Formats: sequence, C-alpha cells, structure tokens
Amino acid sequence: MRAVVDIGTNSVRLLIAEGTRPVARDMVITRLGKGVDQNGILGHAGIAATISALRRFQQLTAAHSITPTVVATSAVREAANGARFADLVRQEVGWEVRILSGDEEAAYSFRGAVQAMAGRLPEGPAAVVDIGGGSTEILVGTTGGSLLTGGSVPVGAVRMAERYLTSQPLAIGEREALEAAVKEKLQPLVAKARQANPRSLIAVGGTATTLAAIDLRMAEYDPELVTGYRLSENRLAELYAQLGKLSPEELGRLAGLQPGREDIITAGACILLTVCRLLEFGECAVSDGDLLFGVLSSLG
Repeated sequence: MRAVVDIGTNSVRLLIAEGTRPVARDMVITRLGKGVDQNGILGHAGIAATISALRRFQQLTAAHSITPTVVATSAVREAANGARFADLVRQEVGWEVRILSGDEEAAYSFRGAVQAMAGRLPEGPAAVVDIGGGSTEILVGTTGGSLLTGGSVPVGAVRMAERYLTSQPLAIGEREALEAAVKEKLQPLVAKARQANPRSLIAVGGTATTLAAIDLRMAEYDPELVTGYRLSENRLAELYAQLGKLSPEELGRLAGLQPGREDIITAGACILLTVCRLLEFGECAVSDGDLLFGVLSSLG
C-alpha cells in the first residue's frame, strides 16, 4: 500500500492506494498560495491551515502504517519562503517535501491523466491541461505515456482571480481584462503544444473536475462519473458565462461546487475555455486521474 500527498496552491490532497486502486482519499482547501502572486511569500494563515491538514492526513496514513510521498507545486515552488515551509513540514509532521519543477508537475499530471483515460482516447497524441491554483500545465504525448512536448505557465485559478477579479458577479471590464490576460499568457505554451498535433484534449485538476461536477449537478462527488465526462466548448462557454453572473451566495448553492472554490471557479473556467479555443478542440474529456496518480505510478 502506498500514499501520495499533493500540497497545491489552493488545496492539499491525499491518495492512499493498493496498487492502482484508491483505498482512501481526502482533500482540504487551505489556500496556501493566497497572496503569493503579490507578496512572493506563503502567508501565515495558509501555512497554518496546510500544517493542520497534513496532521489530519498523518492520522489516516498512520492507520495504514505507511509514510506518504509528499510533493508541492506552484505556490511552494515560487514563494521565497518555500524551502522554509518544507523545513517546517519536516519539523511539525515528520515528512519530507519534494518541491516539483513546472516540467515535473506537467509530466506527472500527463501520466496520471492518460492512465485514467486508458482505452477511451482516439489514436494519436493527446494533450493534457492541468489547471491549478497558481499555474497551468499543458503537455502532449502518446497515450502510452511517452512525452513529446509541453510545459508550465504561471496562469492559475487563484493567481488570475487575485489579479483581475474583485467582484462577483463579474464587472464587464474585469471579465475583459481576465480573458485578455489569460489568452496572452497561454498562447506561447499552446503554440508549442500544437506543434505535436494532438488529437484529443484531457482536462485535469480542480477546475475541470468541479466544472464536470457542476454540469452533472452532483450532490456528492463521484470520481468514476467525472472521469471520461466530456465538456463541449459551447457548454464551457455557457458555464463560464453563468458562473460570472452569480453572486457568491448563489455560487455557494450550486450543486457540484465545493465550498472554498466560489471565488476562483470563474477564473478557472475562463482558463479551460481559452485552452480549448486556442487548441481548436470542440470539447475536452475530464479526468479525475491527475498528478496524484502520476506520482503514485512512478513509485513502482
């Protein structure tokens, strides 16, 4: 039995598995990366919430007598006090934290996505987009797992919401500024991905799975129903427009939207819609298999 913990910009997640079969999962929204884009450091509140979540996970992993592999992504990677945070986790929880590079994060996300979608993809290269809180990764490779091209850009749901959105419903000027910035920042990475001529697009990460859950009106999240669910470009545009018109209270009542994502889901939807349009795909397939599963598969 093995376990993986992902310390992300918006949430901390745990996966315990027997082979490739999930045995237990947990997720806590801690917003570790709040303010990193403006201040360059991890804030006290996010650090405290993350340490608390890790202690909760520690009880779960101890019950299975396993020590997890712990990875951290965009927020810890970019923060000036990221290494100090990793030291704090070692002191407080006893776990070593591996801070992933953008390329490593993309590679693990790709591996997890294509494995989860095995047998459900057309022939030819597949593109995987992973929208996180602080960054977006796009990677193209074969469905057998061989990587061809891709990378990471600092365009994430938390980062873009903090930079461009101050109101909900969105003000017209803020919506336009968000869309222009997302398009501009994604274009070089998308151009690189297009050179590999991908035949399909897989979307992973909290934005994609949440949009699928909203579209399915899920009262309780079901990863089996989410994996393989297809969102057309038109439906993504409708969801983005709908989300942008709702108040925080109305967003909080949406089935499928996890508490804590109300202020970032619209920015995330904008990113996914923009990727679909720039890559000229009429739809994307959502996968619950992502970085966690990619790291898990690398453990042998």
